[in-house]
Amino acid sequence: MSKVRKVWTRRRPAKSSLVHNRGISKDEQLERVPHPIQRYCDDILRLIFEECVYENYPEFMISVRLSHVCRRWRMLTISTPSLWRKVTFLISPSKENTNSSLAEVFIARAKHVPVDIRIYANDNYLGSDRLAAMQALKSPYLHRILSVPSIDALDVRLHGIKKLGESIINNMDIVPNTEIRSLTVYSNENDKFPLDAFIAKFLPMRKLCLVGITFGSIFDGNLSLTVAHLVDVTIANCFYFPLSAFLRMTPAVRKLSITSCYNENDAGHANDVWDLPALHSLEIDNTEVPWELIKCPQLVQFRTPVLWKDKDYVDIWRFLTKTSTIREINGTLIYCPQHFISLANTAPQITSLNAPARPEFLELLTNPHDFGLQEPAFPNLVRLTTRLDERTTRPFALENFIRARCLPRDHILSTMDRRIAHPLEALTILIPPSSFKGRWKQLLEANFIRTTLPSNDDITYDPEMGPEFLAWAKAEKHGWDGFSI
Repeated sequence: MSKVRKVWTRRRPAKSSLVHNRGISKDEQLERVPHPIQRYCDDILRLIFEECVYENYPEFMISVRLSHVCRRWRMLTISTPSLWRKVTFLISPSKENTNSSLAEVFIARAKHVPVDIRIYANDNYLGSDRLAAMQALKSPYLHRILSVPSIDALDVRLHGIKKLGESIINNMDIVPNTEIRSLTVYSNENDKFPLDAFIAKFLPMRKLCLVGITFGSIFDGNLSLTVAHLVDVTIANCFYFPLSAFLRMTPAVRKLSITSCYNENDAGHANDVWDLPALHSLEIDNTEVPWELIKCPQLVQFRTPVLWKDKDYVDIWRFLTKTSTIREINGTLIYCPQHFISLANTAPQITSLNAPARPEFLELLTNPHDFGLQEPAFPNLVRLTTRLDERTTRPFALENFIRARCLPRDHILSTMDRRIAHPLEALTILIPPSSFKGRWKQLLEANFIRTTLPSNDDITYDPEMGPEFLAWAKAEKHGWDGFSI
């Protein structure tokens, strides 16, 4: 903009003289000077337009407004498929005409780029007449939008659907060998309509998320080809899902999350070995699995179950002991001293840990001898995310921990054990706003910087503390020179 002003200043005297002779006012003169944005080339404008299109706005609202500015912008927006690649369809009798028009615009303008398609249906609070109308919907546009050359992500969410899931899935009428990278299907009614035949129509995909759905007792013959190259799998609240058989078809999976899954027909496979040679990240919760038969030689990240059962307690520690490749653990509800001691004994190789800061936990990291340990707890730890609560943890516990595990060895206040590999490189403290006062406020403001809350992929919140936290971090490797107590 400064360069534009300089150019305008240089041009102004000559132009002002000419304009004055013609009797044109200065305001009219300014209106005739092209706006700087009109000097941008088409490629730069396209990049600007793409940054303006936010996902949370109504469908194509920003793209349409950009196309109404001038003739040049309209040509650019219509000829830029990336501005039209994301679309949401709300299935409802009153939306059929709107959805048909929206589909026509979407297909015509998205063209060859990989698209994101979201399909939402909700029959909650519908009377019998409107429910019957939804059951009669054919929605032919669903088939058309799923016939595009390439789908980056397809997200189908069925809320409160009362036996309508099958009709909506059938209306999509997927063309066999449709290319798709990521598929999400969510149902909050545990629709028993088998979904494996629907998934099997796609070409091999990379990411699959299934919530509240089921598979048939006999898999579709093409399903193994579709899921063979999956790298990211999430399965939740699926009560008729043959886990063992499905995982045998996904040898390439790197990230696996299984929550609240059960299949009574899978009991005969309880002794099947889960051979997952490429698995890098694992989360299993509220699901019966053969922990002793899980083989994952490349596993690095592990999230402990939220619900502990007696059998799980024993089997999980055995699993941790034999899986020495694990380096990162999210143990949100590891809360009793025995849990901390068991974790320190079975997985001393951990480099990253996410756990609540119960008093015993910080004391274990600070003075392991008080807990009967002969060696430092987690001597290789470099990253720690922990949640504090003034009801259970006192500021002096954090101060002692910083001296023992965070300060460089040459710091005057450091009490680090010589057997510890190195001080923490990253420490993130999460604290409820109600606890951010007094000594806690003084300690955090003096030695930490306010930061953003970690994403849900990195942390699971302790339900006793609630979902709202303030996050404070000290991420510099040697940033404790000014440590103040």
